[in-house]
Amino acid sequence: MYKPSNEYFKKILEGDIEHAKQNSLYVGLKRKKNKIDMKNRIVNPIKMIRKKAEKQINLIQKCLLELIISVNKDLWIIDSDYLDDYLTEELYKDLKTKWKIVDKNFNRKLERLEKSE
Repeated sequence: MYKPSNEYFKKILEGDIEHAKQNSLYVGLKRKKNKIDMKNRIVNPIKMIRKKAEKQINLIQKCLLELIISVNKDLWIIDSDYLDDYLTEELYKDLKTKWKIVDKNFNRKLERLEKSE
């Protein structure tokens, strides 16, 4: 019974990320216990809130940055040569510069990881 501490992984396991993706792409009805809820409002992708999209991008970025730096510093191990080829220092720098990190605590965490041997 693995219980991840990372907010993003919790959302993946609970299905929140998949629901957000579906709601941002497709018009349809919400589901309740894997059944279509015919009494609920129709989901409209146009109403996807910018803040919600930014929050999801921030979560993904944080997860990827921590994964990349931890693998490159040999703090975490991934049993995949394929991923090792992609989780590079260049990707880390690119992701870090293309989307500003707004979480100061996470910035400090990254700084500690970057300094670790």
